[in-house]
Amino acid sequence: MTGRFVDAHCHLQDPRLRTSLPEVLRRASEHGLTHICTCSCNEDEWNNFPSLVQDIASPTPKIVPAFGLHPWYAGDASPSYLDSLRTTLQRYPSALVGEIGLCKSRRGKQVPLHVQEQRCREQLELSEQLGRPVVLHCVAAHGKLFDLLAAAPSLPHAILHAYSGSADMVKAFTKLPFPVYVSFTARQCVDMVQSDKLRSTFAAVPSSRLLLETDAPDQRPSVLGSSAMAVLLDLELNDPVAVKMAVEVVAESTGKSADVVAAQVYANAIDAFWVENTGI
Repeated sequence: MTGRFVDAHCHLQDPRLRTSLPEVLRRASEHGLTHICTCSCNEDEWNNFPSLVQDIASPTPKIVPAFGLHPWYAGDASPSYLDSLRTTLQRYPSALVGEIGLCKSRRGKQVPLHVQEQRCREQLELSEQLGRPVVLHCVAAHGKLFDLLAAAPSLPHAILHAYSGSADMVKAFTKLPFPVYVSFTARQCVDMVQSDKLRSTFAAVPSSRLLLETDAPDQRPSVLGSSAMAVLLDLELNDPVAVKMAVEVVAESTGKSADVVAAQVYANAIDAFWVENTGI
């Protein structure tokens, strides 16, 4: 499989990846990744992002930053968090807002849903004010998230990260007055082979709105049969190169060539992340 690739969502600042960042980026470049979107999810991570930039010596892949208050940290927001977020976003004019959203999972910090909704609403309003796309986390609250997005009609566009909602909700999201991209992790793509629900959901996504991601260092694919992913066998964590595995699995599932899928998803990423003019 040839082509260029974008990891639409990961966390390079995670200490588990940060300690081997030069190797992670070298490997990504060797496998054709031109851009990686990395999300900083709380105030400490926003403040530490400049030191991450200092550790990046390679010009490729370019880093597409996103800054936001993840729903797990919605209860920890400082009184000035929104001002701090605005300042951080203004420092990086091409950065997205994210990862923000709603989460009813038992994983992570348990924050009352009304608090999550308020923080999400505030950050969506900031996204509208600054004209920034948003990266969205949502677990078991897609109806409420839809309502929040519908109340923010001037968003440039939105990206649903690691989408776990229904096919019907995909159709609803894609009818909003701004483009909504739907992203699946490599692990989800592998699981799709055995899941009727995932296949149905995936089929509802317009080809021009599909993105692929890894969510590294988490969500490591449980099956490593992809020819492109032999490198993962030697790694304990998920890695941005696993996005190539996602492309291969999508191609097999849809009956398309991997090169065709790779080209379409790459074009989508250019639109979603403005990557031709983005990066640090």
